[in-house]
Amino acid sequence: LNPLHPLFLRNAKRLAAFYRDKYQTNPMFQGITFRESNVIFSLVGLDYGYEDSTIAQFEKETGIKVPVSRTSKTRFAERFRFLTAPERKEKWIRWRCKAFAEVCRATVEELRKGNNRLRLQLWADCITVLGNGWKKSYSPERDLREAGFDPALLEKLEGLDIVPVIRPDYQRVHGRSSKVSEEYLVSGKRFA
Repeated sequence: LNPLHPLFLRNAKRLAAFYRDKYQTNPMFQGITFRESNVIFSLVGLDYGYEDSTIAQFEKETGIKVPVSRTSKTRFAERFRFLTAPERKEKWIRWRCKAFAEVCRATVEELRKGNNRLRLQLWADCITVLGNGWKKSYSPERDLREAGFDPALLEKLEGLDIVPVIRPDYQRVHGRSSKVSEEYLVSGKRFA
């Protein structure tokens, strides 16, 4: 489920409008939460997001041509190699974050039509963005950006809250040490 796909945005806006219209007169209704559970409302990481529609959108918006045949059976891996090469990786990440922020902006805008007090809350699953496990080189900001969450872009969106989530028992369940500090989460106004 790729949040940059046009169908994703259409359905996210429909869902936001449905709840807004159904509950907006209820004073207890303050907005909706999309609980990011592995892949919902997140690009997950750099291993994901190489579908035809995403690449076409990237090429159109950046002018960078991805030299991979759209009919190649290995096109997703080829696109990954091309776009994550050192000379293009940061441009690719920056574009993904900008596109993801636009999806968030459009969804918040739909939710808040006629009621600016409503908020969209996204849960950023910090286990998901850790990739293949705990690393000494772990950087919360880098890994969140690789999943499409750029704190600098998202904190500018009025009506959007990003909540970093980590399951404290993940370490024991998956056989990792349970002596890991959770102070590494995310800093910033919306992430504290």
